[in-house]
Amino acid sequence: MTTGQLTIFSRHVRTGKRQVLVRTKNLILNQMYQQFVALMGGGTTSYINRMQFGTGTSSPTVDQTQLQRAITPVKTIDSATVNDTIVTFRAYLLQNEGNGFPISEAALMTADGLIVARTTFAARTKTTDYQFGFEWAVNVKAV
Repeated sequence: MTTGQLTIFSRHVRTGKRQVLVRTKNLILNQMYQQFVALMGGGTTSYINRMQFGTGTSSPTVDQTQLQRAITPVKTIDSATVNDTIVTFRAYLLQNEGNGFPISEAALMTADGLIVARTTFAARTKTTDYQFGFEWAVNVKAV
């Protein structure tokens, strides 16, 4: 069984104050399971190492292949940590990225653009006053 959670926080550029904006579960897509099978069988070298954000609001479905309304940039994962059965991926929208957009959807992706998890949440508009941090935890455990 695979589950996930996305935590979004803002960090004020001048003061450094951090505030959690969103904590929400995500939907693991069919492509995640196909990616696991390919990794175990040696059939891919494309790892989960990117996130993308958008302004879409439709609920995630397991057969999605893209965000509803993606914005740029696609962000490379800054760090990933492993703790028992949980992998936590971290990416950031910096001060000059994504400003003015009501960000309301996010996707976890492989290097070749395959979306493996998606979630939607109440829109948060990014400004130059803040960095947005995204911490995506995926838990893989036996049922």
